[in-house]
Amino acid sequence: MNPKDEAICCGARSPRLTTAICVLTAVLWAGPIGGRDCQAQTSAATDQEHWYLIELDGETAGYEVISVRQDSSRSARGESSHQRKTVLRIQRQEQSLSLTAILQVQTTPDHRIRSWALQRSSADGSFSNSSGVWSAEERGFRVRQSASDNELLVTIPDGIAPRSPVFSTWLGMARTESRGANEFVFFPENAAAYPMEMATRRVSDNYSEVRKFGYLTETRIWPVGYPDLDTLVLQTPDAETVRMEQTVLGKPLVFRRTDVFTALGVESAQGLDIQLASVIPVIGAFPTDSQTKSVRLHVSSSDSEDLLLPHSARQQVTASEDGGLFVICSRESTTPDTPGRIPQSGSPTNEYLAAGRWIDWKSGYVMQAAAISVSGSARVRETALQLASLVRRKMQLSPFSTQLLPASVICRRWQGDCTEHAIVLCALLRSRGIPCRPAAGFLFVPQLNAYVPHMWVEYQNQNTWQLLDSSQPPDISLLRYLKVADAALAGESESGVAMFAGLLDFVGRAKIEVLPESEFGRSR
Repeated sequence: MNPKDEAICCGARSPRLTTAICVLTAVLWAGPIGGRDCQAQTSAATDQEHWYLIELDGETAGYEVISVRQDSSRSARGESSHQRKTVLRIQRQEQSLSLTAILQVQTTPDHRIRSWALQRSSADGSFSNSSGVWSAEERGFRVRQSASDNELLVTIPDGIAPRSPVFSTWLGMARTESRGANEFVFFPENAAAYPMEMATRRVSDNYSEVRKFGYLTETRIWPVGYPDLDTLVLQTPDAETVRMEQTVLGKPLVFRRTDVFTALGVESAQGLDIQLASVIPVIGAFPTDSQTKSVRLHVSSSDSEDLLLPHSARQQVTASEDGGLFVICSRESTTPDTPGRIPQSGSPTNEYLAAGRWIDWKSGYVMQAAAISVSGSARVRETALQLASLVRRKMQLSPFSTQLLPASVICRRWQGDCTEHAIVLCALLRSRGIPCRPAAGFLFVPQLNAYVPHMWVEYQNQNTWQLLDSSQPPDISLLRYLKVADAALAGESESGVAMFAGLLDFVGRAKIEVLPESEFGRSR
């Protein structure tokens, strides 16, 4: 191997040898984020949400939403965290490169990675779920893949924790440091670190964004020895990223800062509600036998566009040859109950226990409701069921809406649909120390023989996510749920709309067919 290639590989493939999908991955993790907001978190507890429209060769190719915050428990140390959800839809000839990915990164004050977690779902049916923690003693990351019980040690050549793959969180800092011209950056998708070079200049023309800010700082960054794989980042005088660009598949891939509705392709929150009011008719007979353990579905698009669904123990997803998905929805296995107020070993990060703009469980209204509804049980499942029963009894039904209200407001008037059910139930669960998250997707309604947009809760018991829905009868079949997305909703400024965005891909386009076991998995 060429010494240059060996230096760049760091135990993985050279950028020159990576596939188009790997190049795309590097683009996604090198995308834009408000540098000013990230750096501000080192001195104050702030939460920000940024939306970007993704364009490939001038055509819309997806969106990205980035939530940035400083965990209050780590504020004294100046650590920050960010979550990026990217939805990319790219078709190259007959091959789809579409994917949905969620990256969570915890960084030190100088934006070196302390820990990370990545979930990725591709149109070809592949799924990945990985995480890593930096070990200073071993001079590398301890990486764990969901498909394996073994840990992989990925060492970094210089033994110093690498920078975050979100370039703009540290570009301004690196330009003032002597090591900045040759900085290792870790890319979770490939579990590899690459030494990067960069060049910066001030620009006052060539870009439409210049007219608004007067001038911009243009930074180009690339793997050492491969300047043709460069990424361009444009930042305002206040170090806020407004544009990122790289050549992919021979065409420019651009991330443009925008508002939530432009990113999602709707005109307003009302327009979003109207689109989600539709139903998805079901072809075939949905099983009603209470003894049925699973249901097999074929989900496809009427316009040949790719649809993406998350993969889990309860929802197993594989690709079909027609570009659709084969899905097996199963009942949850029985999980032993555990103490409710004690965080379990291996539990999620604090975001699933945090109070925020929507799940403001520290409010007196929420705390009072939680106090009078639980009979002192210290068991997770028992406590969760009691809280769900409270919400089910008190909530008065109102029409479905994607416009969220804080849990404290809901607890004052106890009125809403499945959205309000999920938000207030999450708040009550977190107030009792139970990690949880709202989830969005579809629920099969027998009377309509169709799937309708729906929202529910997942809580963690024994390191397993369990489904809980206070808007439905307690004995409802879990086979009827089709999950599209989930969110922590832990930040102060999150709009909450990102959780519903994935549903727009299905409404008016998706076809769902119930298949007998003999036909499941066959070419459609």
